[in-house]
Amino acid sequence: MDNKALAADLKAIHGVDTLEIAEVNLEQFDKVGGDKYPHVVKSWRSN
Repeated sequence: MDNKALAADLKAIHGVDTLEIAEVNLEQFDKVGGDKYPHVVKSWRSN
């Protein structure tokens, strides 16, 4: 996953209308990029 893909995935979490959609998108990001970016997933889950 490159920086542009990372930014697009994070926008899909941050820029949505509902918490439910953000949670689904975070789960998807965790499956795809969680191994490479565990600190990102941890940060999103704790905030």
